[in-house]
Amino acid sequence: MTYLRARHYAPGTGRFLTRDTWGGNINSPMSYNKWQYGYSNPVNLTDPTGMKPVWCQSMPSKAFYEGCVDLWYGIEPINPFELGQRIQGERGCYTGPSAYRGPGYIEGVGGFIFLNWLGSEVVFDFATMESASFSYGGPGINDSFIGVGIAMYGGAAAGLRSDVSVIDHYKGQSLAFQVGISADVFPQPIGVGGGLGAFVSYNDLLLRGVTWYVGGGLSADLIPGFELGVGLTLFYFPDVSTRKSYVLPDNTINRPQLLSDIFSGSRSPWPPYFSKETIASRAFGASLALRAAIAYEELK
Repeated sequence: MTYLRARHYAPGTGRFLTRDTWGGNINSPMSYNKWQYGYSNPVNLTDPTGMKPVWCQSMPSKAFYEGCVDLWYGIEPINPFELGQRIQGERGCYTGPSAYRGPGYIEGVGGFIFLNWLGSEVVFDFATMESASFSYGGPGINDSFIGVGIAMYGGAAAGLRSDVSVIDHYKGQSLAFQVGISADVFPQPIGVGGGLGAFVSYNDLLLRGVTWYVGGGLSADLIPGFELGVGLTLFYFPDVSTRKSYVLPDNTINRPQLLSDIFSGSRSPWPPYFSKETIASRAFGASLALRAAIAYEELK
């Protein structure tokens, strides 16, 4: 018998003597077979822990190993120009990465008053597995130079760091823009619209995201039926009291609480009577959360 920490392995039969204690990876159906060794591919895969095979240990360098791990878990390196520099060990025995960039989900309400943009949002950081609320504001321009408007938006963030709290990482200046279509529900200047947006942080150019929005306003559009805007967010002010962690003492993720907060719109500025209309956006956020939870637990 060969002792592989979590289980004993019988080389003669190519099987473990007890079921796997690992829950499996949703991205690999074979991982739910509790008896097999190395996904039944022992030539290319090893299982040094007795829990799960290691896909990336055969990579020829530390940089390729980290890239393989990032691709497998859907994460990013802290710095793409420093791939492999945080990895320890030799080929076949690599360990790491100790830190990475992960996705996030956001919900917010924003608007403009003449040349000023302002709003608030809740951010679910799936790299650190925590959430917090933020307020923001700054100058902006759009095709409605004179008027007021408001919109609900959801979105996906990317580039959130696992080694920096969402409170410290998400705050600061950013550049945002949006493009969409609009229609008059009454004779101008009252209309409704929807579209897509994007943002990038000035403090960390790898922190960026995309959004989708619907809203309305009282304004005179320069180009009827078309929306275009650019804004400079001078501040993202966090409400520290709203910071919430979903990491349990054993370093696993409290999935029921995390999913409940996403689907219920906990601390979201979205009006509660739009809950049915927002289910698709929140389901997307939940899917990001589930995959990121696997990465958090296994890489810790």
